[in-house]
Amino acid sequence: MKAKKLTANRVKSFEDQSAIVSNGDSKKAVLDYNDKKIELTCTLSNTKICKWDSKYPESHNHYIIKFKFGKNSGKFDFFDSLHNFETGQTDKTEIDIFEMFYMFLSDCRIAKDYTFEEYQIEFEGAKSGYTACERALQKFERVFCSSGIDLYDLSNYLQEKYNF
Repeated sequence: MKAKKLTANRVKSFEDQSAIVSNGDSKKAVLDYNDKKIELTCTLSNTKICKWDSKYPESHNHYIIKFKFGKNSGKFDFFDSLHNFETGQTDKTEIDIFEMFYMFLSDCRIAKDYTFEEYQIEFEGAKSGYTACERALQKFERVFCSSGIDLYDLSNYLQEKYNF
């Protein structure tokens, strides 16, 4: 019964946050993972162009996602879909923020699972894309490895719990 109250309070707290509408607006979400809490903050920034979209590089909302575990923290850039940009959809749900984090973890897994040559064959990706995955993995390891949080376990947990 107590766990249900905590979950209800956490959700209510998230829902009480103002919508993300303008640059600088943000929302915080807390991921409960194996009795540990990972704090995620999603901030609309729109300070960078989307380098991977050569056709519409300025037509993606840019978010900065900060992740914090204990005293350690890191951040990464997230570029939303062209559709969301064109329709003015800037607000994010708690699940959206968890999915952004899951996508970051997926990039980390690429750097861990593939050499650049394998990445190039599998994804037809450029060196810059692989290098971004390597940087993501370095950020993950700096924040989580000393605490014993495993990249694969965390990624699988999010995928199973939220169906990503």
